[in-house]
Amino acid sequence: MHDAKSIAEILKRDKRYIRIMEQLKSKFSSYGESRGKVSINNATREECDAAAEIICPKVGYEPPELSFSVKAFEKGLSNFGNVSLKDVLESYYGITMQTNAEHAAEKSEQKKVFENGVLTLYNRKPCSKWLGEMFSSRSYGYKTVMAQYSDAPDEAEKLICSVCNAIDSRYTSDFEPIGLPVLSAEITGNSHYFDQKETAGKLLISAFGFLSEKTGNSSEEIKEIYYYFGIEPDSITSACAMLGVRLYNDNGVEHHAFKAFADNGEIAMLSSANLTNINSADCDKKTVFAVENPAVFMALVPVVKQKGYAMICTSGQLKMCMIKLLDMLVKSGCSIYYAGDFDPEGLQIADKLISRYKGYIHIWRMRIDDYLIIDKTEPISESRMKKLDKLNDEQLRILGEIIRNEGKAGYQELLISEMEEDISSL
Repeated sequence: MHDAKSIAEILKRDKRYIRIMEQLKSKFSSYGESRGKVSINNATREECDAAAEIICPKVGYEPPELSFSVKAFEKGLSNFGNVSLKDVLESYYGITMQTNAEHAAEKSEQKKVFENGVLTLYNRKPCSKWLGEMFSSRSYGYKTVMAQYSDAPDEAEKLICSVCNAIDSRYTSDFEPIGLPVLSAEITGNSHYFDQKETAGKLLISAFGFLSEKTGNSSEEIKEIYYYFGIEPDSITSACAMLGVRLYNDNGVEHHAFKAFADNGEIAMLSSANLTNINSADCDKKTVFAVENPAVFMALVPVVKQKGYAMICTSGQLKMCMIKLLDMLVKSGCSIYYAGDFDPEGLQIADKLISRYKGYIHIWRMRIDDYLIIDKTEPISESRMKKLDKLNDEQLRILGEIIRNEGKAGYQELLISEMEEDISSL
């Protein structure tokens, strides 16, 4: 009689059993016991004869079909020795046979050790709130972490630690303004590590989004998340035009360069970098006109300048510097009159402003009557129309339905004369 090791050696020397043993191994791993059926659809005559030499009870097999139960093969092995299929497989492959359930349990335990290790490392630190929620709810970047963990656990730990260190550094510095590349370089030595398109950048947004209670589902929401934590993703190229706005530092001293622009009634271009040491903003008459379109902005400059009001231009979606500026103007008690285009994007901007600056923002020349009196030629696609479904303000929702029914966009350039009259009569 043979033991499992000697039987395994006999089978290994016989090439006819290679595919048979592979399937037996697969079935045992799947069920954790001698169960299931081996099926080889393109079996050779040699493989059929090899199976017949072991399987009990004896059965003849004809190629190309070879099918038998795992139990029958194990029973046949018992004729050569008091052995189990598991023992033979372990000797044959030189491994410890593990069922899928055992393998899954082991991986689950390893994952728990990984998670607990990270939680322990950052216990009581600002990032721990995010870590705990991410692991418990399996959200806020959990899939990103686990995808990395499956490929390389060590890299996953490095990824989480980098994000945690970035979070903690923001709280430690009291959100003092910093450029995203600078933060990235300080934490990792790589100025592009937290770029938005990179895995670490996406995870950082997920973590910051949870901590700031913002979703980060759009580019504008991502900008708001960065703004919340004092991070400048791009402090130079994102600029806005302004007229008659005054900027002040922490000591209440007016910024000399922008003071000259305001005093002379000249247009100034403001970037987030310019706001680094600015603590407040104001204007002479506490009234600010905000327009979406640069052409409308330029057309209204003369009348705004004449009346001594202030004006800013969003140039489409709200930039970081624009959000900061509006925050400071509202904090100073300024009233904002916003005029945007009659399209889904224009209404979205207005909706965000209403939500953020309730009581200080006045939607200007965006009434239903204004939309109906202007010529409209550009059709709006269905994909863009879906943006109207997300409006929160009731009046804007009603306007959105009319725009949806009309199917066409309207632009503020066609209301410039009416806007000039509004400003003159204010």
